Amino acid sequence: MERRIAAGAAWTAASNWIEQALAFAVFVAIARFIGADAFGVAAMALAFIMLGEVLLRDTLAEGLISADAVERGREDAVFWALIAFGAALVAALAFAAPFAAKMFGDARVAPVMQAMAPTCIFVAISGVPTAKLRRDMAFKTLAIRAIAGVVCGGAVGLYMAANGYGAWSLVGQRLALTGVNAVLAATGARWLPAGAPWSVDYSLVKGLGPRVVALRSLTIVIMQTPVVALGVVSSASSVAMYSFAARIVEIVIFLIVAPLKRVIQPAAAAMRRAGGDTRSLFADVTAIAALAAFALFAGLAFVGQTFIDLTMGEEWRLAGAIIAPLCAAGALTALIEIQEGYLLALDRSSRFLRATFAEAAIGVALVALASSAGPVAAAGAVAARAAIMAPIRTAAALSAENIAPGRYIRNLSGPFAAACAMALVLYFWRGFAAGRIDALAYLVSTVLLGGASFIGAASVATPSTFKRLRVYLVREPRSATGRNAHAGE
Repeated sequence: MERRIAAGAAWTAASNWIEQALAFAVFVAIARFIGADAFGVAAMALAFIMLGEVLLRDTLAEGLISADAVERGREDAVFWALIAFGAALVAALAFAAPFAAKMFGDARVAPVMQAMAPTCIFVAISGVPTAKLRRDMAFKTLAIRAIAGVVCGGAVGLYMAANGYGAWSLVGQRLALTGVNAVLAATGARWLPAGAPWSVDYSLVKGLGPRVVALRSLTIVIMQTPVVALGVVSSASSVAMYSFAARIVEIVIFLIVAPLKRVIQPAAAAMRRAGGDTRSLFADVTAIAALAAFALFAGLAFVGQTFIDLTMGEEWRLAGAIIAPLCAAGALTALIEIQEGYLLALDRSSRFLRATFAEAAIGVALVALASSAGPVAAAGAVAARAAIMAPIRTAAALSAENIAPGRYIRNLSGPFAAACAMALVLYFWRGFAAGRIDALAYLVSTVLLGGASFIGAASVATPSTFKRLRVYLVREPRSATGRNAHAGE
């Protein structure tokens, strides 16, 4: 299993880095072409479109990954249920678009939102084939699909942006990306529904899937609350600043979490079916995620402003001030995402779902109050929300297999200490470098110094995490004795 996890994580990590590098390059280029105002219009429309996509992506089909056995009839039922759900969401989004535009006070939002709504159908088509590929750990196929979607979507978006289509460039980019992903998922899995929609047993669509729909709904509410709040009380430009900074943080989360989460869920489900030690796997992945998250977000907090100044120019400078508080929230979110994947594999997400609902409710109040003071204040409220709710959501996750909080905290303490040591080094370096070197030299030197200082500190503070990482990278399975000893730490 560890060898399969290593291969899956390698393919997923490689595709994620390539995919996100390409996606970010496209993202920056389109933003520079169309400007902050048009970008803000598209971001306001996407706040609702993303809700529709998230309700369909990895939701009803999740039960196909964790189930002990999957009947063909259940696959067909899930597929047609997703298609019906997707069609209903397209209609709902098209109907709600004028009301959203009125809420934001910008009539341009409505047609953009209506044109982008069909992405929900493409995501619905992808659901079952993608779940089958993940269950079989066919991560190479998933990697090729993801990269191809980004390339095709990027080509369409850049062509439109360069030719003056403004916010519509992001419509074309999104439609092309999700459309290509749908085609490649179906062909990669070599799967099409065998039964007609009126002949399948929809009672098979039960269990984990509906709970995941609720969990994904709350997650998108948590993510998009600042965008909606800023759109209501501020301007399209403020939405663009927050959305741009949040997108950078989301990319970092994705690069950390996706290779681990996409592997831990099918791997933990397979281990559960075989009677394996899922707690040990969860401990390993948590420690590795913390190592990456604490390092990358601590570093990003020091270079975010400089990076945005260099890549986007003066028009986008405010986005740099938003990144630092979002980095604190991002580090906690990365850990929460790992917990979610683990719980979905075990099919024990009820308590975690209630905690997520509480975070969404608290976040709406906090962010709504802060947004009237601008996007930087909204980002601070997002960080406060994460700090308040992360312990509660973590407790809900640990209760699934009665993992003691002390054991979980020990997995985090070493990476956290190493990140603090790195931040201290970078704090003094920033004071020394101010006014002495130019922005590009500061950016490059800070990245190199931060990486070196974190590796040095982590090798002292948390050598066990490096050993765990080596197990997966070198693909040397531990002995049963080693596993049992680790589980008892």
